[in-house]
Amino acid sequence: MTLISRILVPLALLASILPSVTAGNSDCTPNQFWYENKSCCVPKSFPSNPSSPPPGKSCPQNHYYWSDDKSCCLPTSPPASNPPPTCQNGHSWKDSESCCSPPAPSDCKNSEFWYPSKSCCLPNGGPPNPPNPPTGSGCPSSGWYWFGDQSCCVPNQPNPPPPQCSYGWEWTGNKCQPKSTPPSPKNPQPSNHYNGNGWKRAQRPRANKA
Repeated sequence: MTLISRILVPLALLASILPSVTAGNSDCTPNQFWYENKSCCVPKSFPSNPSSPPPGKSCPQNHYYWSDDKSCCLPTSPPASNPPPTCQNGHSWKDSESCCSPPAPSDCKNSEFWYPSKSCCLPNGGPPNPPNPPTGSGCPSSGWYWFGDQSCCVPNQPNPPPPQCSYGWEWTGNKCQPKSTPPSPKNPQPSNHYNGNGWKRAQRPRANKA
């Protein structure tokens, strides 16, 4: 094989590979972009009626929606590789599935612990600045804090103290809430009345005779 032949053969092989690599991007229209995660063209806008994710899965609130065709969450713009999309409700982003799903105990980092009551990983010691509970809800003053992702109180350690709510509040739904006050019974109307000399039965007015 001559020197020229040795050069031309690799070039021919490279030329045959390049079209297959770049074909995906060229297939997208101006209103689409190439989503590398699923190797497909994706519209740059939300669909008019996006579907709801199946049970156990969710999509990040911003710039993602559920696609029944792809069985995953699709972005409306090319996503950044880092950091990963932010999930809600204690879910974590699964890049291989392109969706949010509940974490498993093995997903917790060394600085986290597994909270089985809410099936999520929590930071040991709690966050430095936890948010305040919304009006009408509260958390025990010791060992618990408000977790906005799941709208409830969670512990700051694996073995927390029993939740103790403030006076007049009760622990329900993993949060402190004001105790419900039962409605007071209506005062029954007495059928008798006191006329100063003794009790006398109330007289019904008689109908006038024609």
